[in-house]
Amino acid sequence: MLASLAFLAALLLQDPAPAPTLFVGDPAPPFRVERFLRGEPCAELAKGRVYVIEFWTAWCGPCIAGMGHLDGLQRELGARGLTVIGVAPRPDEWGHDPDAIAALLAAKSAHSYALALDAEGDSPAGYQGVFHGRTIESWMGAARVGAVPIAFVVDRQGFVAAIAPPLEIDGVVRACLDGTFERAKAAAAYRELLGARAQLAELGVQLAAGEREFARALSEELLAGPLWNDARYLGSLAASWYDAGAQGAELELALRALRRADALSGSNDPGTLGLLARLLLLDGEHEEAARAEAQAVALAEGGLRAALEKDYGALLARTASAAVRAPEDAAGALLAAFERAPLVGLAEHHRRAEVHEFLLALVDHPRFGSLVDDVVVEFGNARHQELVERYLAGADVPRAELARVWRDTTQWLMWDSPLYERFFERVRARNLARPVEQRVRVLLGDPPIRWEDVHGAADYRAFAARDAHYAALVEREVLAKGRRALLVTGSAHLQRRGPTGVTLPGGKSAAELLDERHPGALFVAWTLAADAAQAAELGLTHAPALRLLAGDALAQQSFALVAPRGIQIQVAGKWQPLGELAWPPLGEMVDALVYLGPQDTQVDAEPALYRDAAYQAELRRRAAILKEVYGMDFLSELEQQLAAPH
Repeated sequence: MLASLAFLAALLLQDPAPAPTLFVGDPAPPFRVERFLRGEPCAELAKGRVYVIEFWTAWCGPCIAGMGHLDGLQRELGARGLTVIGVAPRPDEWGHDPDAIAALLAAKSAHSYALALDAEGDSPAGYQGVFHGRTIESWMGAARVGAVPIAFVVDRQGFVAAIAPPLEIDGVVRACLDGTFERAKAAAAYRELLGARAQLAELGVQLAAGEREFARALSEELLAGPLWNDARYLGSLAASWYDAGAQGAELELALRALRRADALSGSNDPGTLGLLARLLLLDGEHEEAARAEAQAVALAEGGLRAALEKDYGALLARTASAAVRAPEDAAGALLAAFERAPLVGLAEHHRRAEVHEFLLALVDHPRFGSLVDDVVVEFGNARHQELVERYLAGADVPRAELARVWRDTTQWLMWDSPLYERFFERVRARNLARPVEQRVRVLLGDPPIRWEDVHGAADYRAFAARDAHYAALVEREVLAKGRRALLVTGSAHLQRRGPTGVTLPGGKSAAELLDERHPGALFVAWTLAADAAQAAELGLTHAPALRLLAGDALAQQSFALVAPRGIQIQVAGKWQPLGELAWPPLGEMVDALVYLGPQDTQVDAEPALYRDAAYQAELRRRAAILKEVYGMDFLSELEQQLAAPH
């Protein structure tokens, strides 16, 4: 997307087959047009003159922006034997029609070079299904060039001297006029250049496959070769890295390529300057970026100018929102997501203190009660919904009775950490301090299992579909009632999809189910692991910090970057870590990244809790049932807790 905005009309529709049949050094093809729209008609290309045959369309912003350059070339060198002819293809469905052409000619009344409408072509579909006309087919089609504007320079002897964007032909034109042009040398250089361009297609393949080291090596090889003198394809190389979310050395490489492209085009190409402005903005060079953007806008016209301004403004806003935030700002930024979606999911790392500190910062935020109606938590048995509502409303609920909310879930020892009890305490305290209309309801999202009625695996399995239960609860109690909810649940339940081509055990996640039934209703904030190096690579150097992915180039990178660690699954009979699998892009999986610092402070339960005879006996009973279901020894964790010092 960003590449197409930067090179709006340089479509780069390269078709690998058939191979080109027209090269630099070949005789120029016949020149046949229907009629001249402006300037002196030219029936054929006469020997003894130098010609520039340029192909353009009315929908091509860079074509229109470059007309002034061709006009200047004709005015300066016409008396020395130069004839510039702009050839418009036949009308198309993209907005290149007689009215658009007439309006453009009226606006460009001062231009001195000739403009012609191409003759009817032999192919009803036109060249590449886009460009229609006889000269288009015999020049662009034969050379297999798919981007406009494109210029063919014809020397005094009638041979093709250059095939390049108009901004890059001045040197060849002058050499042809003064007799210093070396045709054989130019022909050899052009064929070498075509080979380098073919390699550029491999760059996109490697980036799509996540082979970034290989892609970097290939890019350096291309820059060191003939591509170094090809502005358009240098721009394509830079755009490929930009779309892939280049950072660090990758961003430096993209900037090097694009600065060279800008130099080759004499800083007169608005597309190149527009992309350069964005790369500079990502690199933190705000003043230089602003200058490049201003120059791009000054050169552009119409739709291209509007696109450049809009895209730069959007990126400017995104880079500001992606900046490191103070703790209260990170919480506020996440709460602001409720302005775009009724459901905001926060991926919880179980028992991690830093996650719960951020969760409490959300609960404490001044806007929490006005933006959030409900909090749907994984760590509570839905059977005790009425109990927790009484507690949050201020009723006197004995602690032993309240503890059943998190102790009686389908999970093993998971929620005994004091972090979960502290959450309920904080919500209660804040509710009692807020106006009634801003008090928040907590919905318990684990299935309503009655352990006293569970005597074996079959009884337990009736409550094992946790994601389906959670999603149905959100639909029934939140979405159906027009409410807004913060969803606090483990990261696996907020993954919108699994690895590419792999079916994860347990079926669809709650996020996947909600997305299918209510597209656009869920915003997912993915909590990063405690890894400062990884966070820095993602542009997050302080904590807490939140980075929105909408429109961010980072969204195109693989979700493998942030996939849960320490988890392996079987793929084709082999155990593999989740992070080593192929994943969809980040932006398709989650909507924001949350970094809470390099610490992973685990807060476990007090071992004394398990020395209570009644609770210990019940846990041992549950362990036997869970082993029957999952085939795992659950008792070992309990024994470790009991062996801990008093």
